[in-house]
Amino acid sequence: MGEAKLRSAGIGVCIYCGELEGLSDEHIVPYGLGGNLVLKKSSCSACAKITGKLEQQLLRGHWWPQRLRAGLQSRTKHKEVEPLNATVIRGDNSEFAAQLPRNEQTAFVELGFSRPSILSGRVSSGEPFAEFPTIRFLGPLPNSYILEGQRIALRGEEQIRLPLDYSAIELSRLLAKVGHSYAISKKGLTYCREYFLPAIILGNTEGALTYIGNASSELLGARLPGNEFHALMERRNGDFLTVYVQLFRMIGDPPPVYEVVVGSLK
Repeated sequence: MGEAKLRSAGIGVCIYCGELEGLSDEHIVPYGLGGNLVLKKSSCSACAKITGKLEQQLLRGHWWPQRLRAGLQSRTKHKEVEPLNATVIRGDNSEFAAQLPRNEQTAFVELGFSRPSILSGRVSSGEPFAEFPTIRFLGPLPNSYILEGQRIALRGEEQIRLPLDYSAIELSRLLAKVGHSYAISKKGLTYCREYFLPAIILGNTEGALTYIGNASSELLGARLPGNEFHALMERRNGDFLTVYVQLFRMIGDPPPVYEVVVGSLK
């Protein structure tokens, strides 16, 4: 049986740790981001628990404004979502704690990285960090807040400071997961001599920016090809297999195209 038929029937091994038992299907892009590409029989229960927790942290934090704006699906849509803890700043620069319904959060942080260092022949050290964070808005800033259960309109010179939930470490792990699983869905388990990313996906993110960063190819436009809400594309990049990832490509200004170096080729 060829690689394509094997992938269609199911991988039959955990693509993160190699376990053979208790396998479940894996969404390449998380279900909560509208992902509809599924890799069958490819994640063991232990790894599914780790990746599921990672996805929930991002879905309920970093990506909440985009998901809300896009009306993306959720398995827990009827579960009450806790409000945001915000800070109201008065005109005299004094401040006090308040809350804001999470569905009124319009601000988010877009994370930018350098190109994966392995493409320049270098190995990065340390935990992932965003060299180029940018605050984006998907709508107007809120003009009211909740204090002791009451909705109160902003007055005079008052402003709301919102907590911006983002983590370069979590995002790097998720990009690694998307790139790794997409590469295997397209090429199979044996295409690369070595796959670089499973340890990063499972939480060992030391040196992750060796393999994960912003796209460096001048041939790519502002948006990856296709009409889907998210776009993925794989290609050979010298001695490596690379996957390009662009999420939320239909919302606002073109979001970053991330480059994930999945593995070394034979």
